[in-house]
Amino acid sequence: MQGDVQWFDPSVGSPAVSVSRAGLTFNRAAVLSLEKAAFVEVGVDTKNRRLVVRKAADGGKSDTGEGEGFASESHETGGKLRSGHSLPFCRPGEDTPFVRVTNRELLRFVKGAIPDLPVEGATKYLARLDVDTGYLVVDLKQPVVSRRVKRMG
Repeated sequence: MQGDVQWFDPSVGSPAVSVSRAGLTFNRAAVLSLEKAAFVEVGVDTKNRRLVVRKAADGGKSDTGEGEGFASESHETGGKLRSGHSLPFCRPGEDTPFVRVTNRELLRFVKGAIPDLPVEGATKYLARLDVDTGYLVVDLKQPVVSRRVKRMG
């Protein structure tokens, strides 16, 4: 049972990902869930309205064991060879609390799969780490409602 329990860390918070016209923004907990990966791959589960984000293995190859045949093309990035399917995520040595993946084609891909997904403003969604696969699952059916109080004066 111990291996199936995810413990809450109040210093980090709950994983969340914001979706906007500019791209995806991962909060600190989401970044740490993906182990500050240099590259990630993003998929869409249209049936369940979820984004699935996985850490790209060394060299940008898929964690599923798919090798060079998986890559549409290779790119030389910072001395590391990566798959055409992966997106830059964390830069080595950079310690920022959040990561923004700005990629218009990615947003077109997501909007093509889920046309009614709002991207005009920024909408934050809850995420969770699937302990079996290591994937970060972003539930697009669970927006986080902000309860900001407007200050008068």
